[in-house]
Amino acid sequence: MALNFLPVALRAGGAVWQNAQGLPVCCANVADACAFSGHKLGAPYCTGALYVKRELLGRLRPWRVGGGTVEDVTLSGGRYKVKYLGNYQGFEAGVQNCSGAAGLAAALDRLEKCGFANIRAHVSGLVDGALKGLAGIKGVRVLGAREDLLEGSLISMMPEKALNSIQRAKTSRSLKM
Repeated sequence: MALNFLPVALRAGGAVWQNAQGLPVCCANVADACAFSGHKLGAPYCTGALYVKRELLGRLRPWRVGGGTVEDVTLSGGRYKVKYLGNYQGFEAGVQNCSGAAGLAAALDRLEKCGFANIRAHVSGLVDGALKGLAGIKGVRVLGAREDLLEGSLISMMPEKALNSIQRAKTSRSLKM
């Protein structure tokens, strides 16, 4: 039985965070925040983004100082008090990766031209083909409901029964494409 903790967390002031492993094939509309890696979208390595709804951003505190994140520093009672810049600026410590951001923007433009619905349909077709292929391999059990698997991009599987080393090697060879 799955426990739906989301309503309880939201009532307690929590937020919905999503780690988008494949932005085109997941929906971030329900999340208060969404992080994604650019390289999984065809953008340069070391790029990505963190989207945070404005209401949540006001509740977060910066964790790194520097690179233009600080508005003012005062000394009071022997302690330094830091006032960070507002909104997203307080979270952008360090030098910005401008060329990487341009590459990320280009990758997102390309994906948008392809159409996220088209990408989703293509990935679902790949998963469907893989599931049909796996169904023909004796001794392999796919984990998860077919309709759920078609919404994602990963397939988990396991042997039907415990295998000895020779059977494992044969099964491994049969799964190579």
